Amino acid sequence: MPNRDTAARALLVSAWPKYGAPSPAALQAAQAIAHVESGGGYGAVGTSDPLWAGSNNWGAIKCPSSAQPCADGCFSHTDTDGQGKASLYCFRSYATPADGAAGFLYELMRRPAVRAALPSGSSTAIAQAMARAPAYMALSPVAYGRLIAARAAIVAKAVGEPLYVTQDGPGSSSSSAAFLLVAGFLGWLEVEKRKLRRRRR
Repeated sequence: MPNRDTAARALLVSAWPKYGAPSPAALQAAQAIAHVESGGGYGAVGTSDPLWAGSNNWGAIKCPSSAQPCADGCFSHTDTDGQGKASLYCFRSYATPADGAAGFLYELMRRPAVRAALPSGSSTAIAQAMARAPAYMALSPVAYGRLIAARAAIVAKAVGEPLYVTQDGPGSSSSSAAFLLVAGFLGWLEVEKRKLRRRRR
């Protein structure tokens, strides 16, 4: 069976140029998040969950509406909210693995705080950025950061690269704090830009 992680890395590299040149830490972090969200199968055939097979949904990306039955291009699957309550939601289905990679990256990069934190190598800083509005996940940042770090180790081993993403990042806790400050500033800047656009209408 082909190494899914190696194939996934190639797709991430191909989808990334529109957001600039990725750092090794950012690539590893994004792939680790895909592992957390889609169980390492990236929604492709071969994932352990048959409902995800063929969906090419790398990031458990939901459709705008979860009204049942789901609209075209979406499929129904259970998920839990921040209180642990399970419900049926509609998730995106992508035509190809490349489309899934692009859709996943878009969801990460449209959040300025996440985009700023990905290269930090700190899964804690990344998870805290992902918890900022619009939040990517319902799990607590502490728990989610641990999951990212654990999956980063799996990715690093699978693709044969150094471990670039850990809970505290390559430096001390001050490294995480610095990236959180940058992420917070970028998030504030994005909000101000939106306010300015609304005033100009």
